[in-house]
Amino acid sequence: MKMLNDESNGRSDEPQHRIIILQKPKITTFCGNDDSKGSSLIAWKYEMDTLLREGMYTELDVEIAPKKSLCGGASDVVRRMGVHANLGTIMYKLSCIYGVVEDSDCIFKQFYGATQ
Repeated sequence: MKMLNDESNGRSDEPQHRIIILQKPKITTFCGNDDSKGSSLIAWKYEMDTLLREGMYTELDVEIAPKKSLCGGASDVVRRMGVHANLGTIMYKLSCIYGVVEDSDCIFKQFYGATQ
């Protein structure tokens, strides 16, 4: 029975190096109201949440990938936010514009409960 650190293999003193090459994250496109070209906002946000949770990519890759996956109206919205917009701000803004609208009772409740 041979052990992994056995001297007989002649490689026990050599440092072990592992090279990991990762591709940039690929995310489906989200175009806003034009559903024929890309995924829905819910599917796009799910991919983004999964990408963030995995932790396999650098922060820069995670910030760039969603910006590259946008097209159409969604791309225009993010472009107007500027180059320094972070992912949380982008996801919030897209949810406000393209997300599911609350029912009218909830909107009236917020309106009547608002204060200046």
